[in-house]
Amino acid sequence: KSAQAAVTQAQAARTQAAVTQGFADLVAPFDAVVLATHVEAGDLALPGRALLTLYQPGLLRAVAYVPASRVAETAASTDVVVVLPDGRSVAPTAREMQPTADPVSQTVEW
Repeated sequence: KSAQAAVTQAQAARTQAAVTQGFADLVAPFDAVVLATHVEAGDLALPGRALLTLYQPGLLRAVAYVPASRVAETAASTDVVVVLPDGRSVAPTAREMQPTADPVSQTVEW
């Protein structure tokens, strides 16, 4: 009976170790390059605290804030170009406008 209790206890410990190990793995939802690490080994991960800064080389997201007074003009425009810091220009593959303007800045996020 004590041998069976020891086996049960060992199985429970193994299960707990597997669960704990699962919390130690960081998996990004996309293929990425780590640009910066914001924590050290042994630090506790907390909600809202960044652990890493990732970069997804294949896709970039550009955000522009357009004055609310120019939204109609901007929405009608077909020639949109994003100029990167290195001087290269790229055309976006998709455009999305937020439905309302920010009440303080009176701008619309694109």
